[in-house]
Amino acid sequence: MVDAFTDSAFKGNPAAVCLLEDERDDQWLQSVAAEFNISETCYLIRTTDPDSETRDSVPRFHLRWFTPVAEVKLCGHATLAASHYLFTSGLVNANKIEFLTLSGVLTAKRAPETEQMDSFIELDFPVVPLIEFDSAEIPAISKALNGASVIDLKESTTDENLFVVLPSGKTVADLQPQIDEIRRCPGRGGVIVTGLAPSGSGFDFISRYFCPKGGINEDPVTGSVHCALAAYWSKKLGKCDFVAYQASPRGGILNLHLDENRQRVLLRGKAVTVMEVPGFIVKSKLRRRLPNKSVTGKEQGRAAQTDPNSFEAQSKNRYLGCYKVDAFTDSAFKGNPAAVCLLEEERDDEWLQSVAAEFNLAATCYLTRIAEPEPEVRDSVPNPRFHLRWFNPLAEVKLCGHGSLAASHFLFNSGLFKSNNIEFLTLSGVLTAKRVPETKQADFLNSENGEAQRYFSIELDFPATPLAEFDSAEIPWISKALNGASMIDTKKTTTDRDLLVCVTFT
Repeated sequence: MVDAFTDSAFKGNPAAVCLLEDERDDQWLQSVAAEFNISETCYLIRTTDPDSETRDSVPRFHLRWFTPVAEVKLCGHATLAASHYLFTSGLVNANKIEFLTLSGVLTAKRAPETEQMDSFIELDFPVVPLIEFDSAEIPAISKALNGASVIDLKESTTDENLFVVLPSGKTVADLQPQIDEIRRCPGRGGVIVTGLAPSGSGFDFISRYFCPKGGINEDPVTGSVHCALAAYWSKKLGKCDFVAYQASPRGGILNLHLDENRQRVLLRGKAVTVMEVPGFIVKSKLRRRLPNKSVTGKEQGRAAQTDPNSFEAQSKNRYLGCYKVDAFTDSAFKGNPAAVCLLEEERDDEWLQSVAAEFNLAATCYLTRIAEPEPEVRDSVPNPRFHLRWFNPLAEVKLCGHGSLAASHFLFNSGLFKSNNIEFLTLSGVLTAKRVPETKQADFLNSENGEAQRYFSIELDFPATPLAEFDSAEIPWISKALNGASMIDTKKTTTDRDLLVCVTFT
């Protein structure tokens, strides 16, 4: 996983970079991208022989990009992420790479090192043309942008993004859009908003990009939309070189050059590798090394013994073992995914939250072993104990079932101990997980001599969550939020104030 258009971890725009030995079907590629659940997952397949490459030759790769819901024709930040990975991994012995994509041949090269351009990568992308858009749609678009004044309105020809100019860059940065209304805006793409940067800011223009139709409410930093932004602002400002800022919560900086004669945009930026799968390239075992192959729920006891499905998250030159597990399922890419991180020591809350935001899953959980016994007595300790904390991308939570199941699955399969019970010290008190063996007859097509296979389930012992009455006067707006569903009863939980709504089915 690489953060693009930044030189700091947990900023810019994250992308998953996967190097494949051969083509995989689209369903598999889309399933993996959905599992990562970040704005882009890109897939690389080498088309040139690395043994025949020299410093002067240009290595070539097929490159495809997928959001969690669909393939896209052009993606800047994932191309930067892929380029950064290839340049820094030692896989290419060149200063330039060519990518064969749905948008034609794209190139990436190391920018000449200067005081201003140290460690930059330069992407050569096509200009994205803009055309006029029906001005009658301005009121609806203004509503989606929470009443912001629309100065200009256009549409990109390649991906049908709406291109909206607001009064100032500050208006763009302060914008609180209505995502549901943006989803109803015309066109198949998203909404680009932009405005002039404040004088003295060091930037020429500011932008943001909202694309709920593509599975991303707000993209942190978007290289491809700057292929339209550069052309637009070049006409307005009478220049071809820009420093642009994308004002998402993570933020990102892009250096741009518009080549009017070639109708190309050079995007320059930095990137940093945050997490990687050990042995992912060298051993070329993508099917086993890719996160999420390990699953839990009703799970074969030895399924994870040869399954080192881990990320290594780098922080201050140390690495953290992170495992992604699908909970409440026995099939990959189903159930609920959680990241399980095994810590050697406690980390501060800001760091824990940053890692959880990077994973962008419903739960990232952190395990720290309590008073690990010496190896000679480890197996005699009946109940190994761990501190366990759960974070979603925005905040810590007091209780999480699927994260606990994922953590238990990892620990039971890790070989760290032989006990069938684990105790977790959490914000909700002491929780326990127990391995429950069971026997399942082997599948007819996959059986070995028709023998039964040993499986196990995991049993979690959780506190009951009390329910309290809920104000019946609030029922109409809840029904509206549920698209007019007929409600039988409404309660609220006392611990986290969730609503429990019983509806009728017709």
